[in-house]
Amino acid sequence: MASVLSLIAVIYLLGSLPFEWQAALLSFLILLLGIPHGALDHKVAEATGLVKNRFALFLFLLAYLLMSVCGFVLWIFFPSVSLLFFLVISAWHFGSDFSKFSSLKSFPIVPGIALLSTPFVFYQNDVAQIFSIFIEEDEAAIVSVVGRYVAYIFIPLSGAFAILRSNIPFESRLDFIMTLIAGLFLPPLMFLVVFFCLSHSLKHLSELYVTLEFRTVKKFCLTLLPLTLSSYILLGAIALNYEAIDLAALSLKSTIILLSVLTIPHMLLIEYWKSQQT
Repeated sequence: MASVLSLIAVIYLLGSLPFEWQAALLSFLILLLGIPHGALDHKVAEATGLVKNRFALFLFLLAYLLMSVCGFVLWIFFPSVSLLFFLVISAWHFGSDFSKFSSLKSFPIVPGIALLSTPFVFYQNDVAQIFSIFIEEDEAAIVSVVGRYVAYIFIPLSGAFAILRSNIPFESRLDFIMTLIAGLFLPPLMFLVVFFCLSHSLKHLSELYVTLEFRTVKKFCLTLLPLTLSSYILLGAIALNYEAIDLAALSLKSTIILLSVLTIPHMLLIEYWKSQQT
C-alpha cells in the first residue's frame, strides 16, 4: 500500500510539469507498455483455437489489420463519433478488470464508465483542452460537460457497489477505490499513466506471461516484438496525417488514435477469450 501511495504521489507531482512533458511521458509509456500489451493477441488467438495453422494466422492478422485501418478511416472522417466510440469501448474493456464485481455480463461498463469519467470532476477544463486536440473545441467543451454529469452518476453508483457487495474480495475493492481516487485527483494525462500504462497494461502482460506459459522474459519479449514494431509503423502512417499541429499534440494525438484503432480487435479477442474461460 505504501509503495502504491508513493507512486501516486510521484505521478501527482509530475502533473505539475508542462503539458508538453506530460504528453511526451504518456505517449512514451503507451508505446512502451500500452501497445505491447496487445502484441501477443496472435498467441491469445492460438490459445482460443481461432488460429490453428499458418494460413489461419495470416487471416487473423489480416482481419486485425483491416479492422484497425477501418478504425483509422473513421477517425479521419468522423473524429467526434470515433472519440465517443473509443471512450465507450474503453469503458467496457477497462471495466472488465473488475468484472468479478457482478455476474452480469453487461456490468463491466459501469465501473469502466466511472473510472474514465473521474477526470471530468476536478479537471473538466483540462479534459476539454485535451479533447480539442482530437475534435472541434466547442464539441470538446460539450463532451467535457456531459462527462462531468456522467461522473456524478456512475462514480457513486460503482463506489457504493464495490463497498457494499459482500462477495467482492477486499483486494479488488481496494484496487477499484484507489483507482477512483487516483482518477479524481491526478491530472488526466497522469491518471492514464497510472491506470492504463502502469496498472492495466502491466497486469495484462503479467497474466499473459503466466497463462501462455512463457518460460523466460527474453522469449516473452521476442514474441511480442514483431506486432509491436508493426504497430509503430502504423503510428508513423497516422502521424503523417496530422503534420500541421505542434509536436506534443501530434505525439499524443497519433498515439491515442493508434491505441484506439488497435483496441477494437484487441477487446473483441480478449472478451472472447474470457468467455471461453468462464
